[in-house]
Amino acid sequence: MLQANTIARPYSVALFKIAKESNSANIWQQTLRELSAVMQNEDIAKTVGNPKVNQAELVEDIKKSVSNQSKELDAFLQILLYNKRLLILPNISSYFDGLLNEYEGSSDVCIESALPITKKQQNEFVRYLEHKFGRKLNAKVLIVPELIGGMRAFVGDELFDYSIKAQLSNMKAEIMA
Repeated sequence: MLQANTIARPYSVALFKIAKESNSANIWQQTLRELSAVMQNEDIAKTVGNPKVNQAELVEDIKKSVSNQSKELDAFLQILLYNKRLLILPNISSYFDGLLNEYEGSSDVCIESALPITKKQQNEFVRYLEHKFGRKLNAKVLIVPELIGGMRAFVGDELFDYSIKAQLSNMKAEIMA
């Protein structure tokens, strides 16, 4: 994984520079996310690099699955194909997200909830966390029934755990002490 991230970095940095100059960073972010989803499909991943599969046609098929149909995307995919780097598209996407967040002064937050939450609840929790961190947060919500109740949030390497599971663990630790 580390090697893939190391290889992905220069592609992400170069693409981010181009996207920033052309004022299209958000379009590229969406395109990379779409490409990443395609490349995480096991059937497609197995065909990448397979000598029995026409790789140029494969790239055309991959390109058809995304909303961005620009000449720049063609060039980018051709570079990845030539360098045999199509499989690291998820890593490129992830690194690009980090660059865009840094540029915009924001961070990603992964909110885990035991039960589905409303958009209003999500927005209130995100506002609370934004106040705590002093920057804009881009939220992604996951349902994790093991939490029993409540929520927890991951912002970078920090964890804010407001779940019942955490409270029960804390009570158990106090009782055992």
